[in-house]
Amino acid sequence: MPIVLYNGESQWAAPLQVAALVESLPGQERHVPRFECLVIDEGHLPREQLEPLDNPVAGVFQLERSSGVAEIRRIIDSLLEVLGDPELRELRRDMATWLRRAVLPARLPGIEIPELQDLQEAKIMLAERAARWPKQWMAEGYEKGHAEGLEQGRRAALLDGRRLALTELIEEKFGPLKPRHDGVIAGASDADLKKWLRKVLSAATVSDVFQC
Repeated sequence: MPIVLYNGESQWAAPLQVAALVESLPGQERHVPRFECLVIDEGHLPREQLEPLDNPVAGVFQLERSSGVAEIRRIIDSLLEVLGDPELRELRRDMATWLRRAVLPARLPGIEIPELQDLQEAKIMLAERAARWPKQWMAEGYEKGHAEGLEQGRRAALLDGRRLALTELIEEKFGPLKPRHDGVIAGASDADLKKWLRKVLSAATVSDVFQC
């Protein structure tokens, strides 16, 4: 069975029939293979088809669609349960290597990711470093501030730190944010960010966090 595994951003739109993709010579049409490919468009699979996460393939699809560190940590936790057998050690190592090289650089641009030998190491690394990254970004903001004005750099760094903290807290409690919420956080004022940070712990839903 011919299978196409597709992870592009836009939905798959090419023909499924192989014959439609082959240019045949006149009189040779009967020699063109005629069968339909099975396309797995992982970026557009309904999320409920990937839950519960009970196999490594679903885990790979979810990691490629993940939007933040909190979601990645949740997926790794589930994968560690599925891949707990000692005989699957090499698979855990390969997935950790792929995570370091393909997934984390896209989610954490500019952050140095150490070598990872196992998914368990990835889980520990993310837990330990998640608390340090906001401080690193704030420090970078201060350095930039020396060139652009210390006070302006300080304010920008604090805002970035609060945006990151709010995103992490919400995703840890409610799961991945929707794009509209990402946009709200990105454009929020310092006062709004402070208010939402206070509301996260008592909020019952993501919408409660942003209600005035």
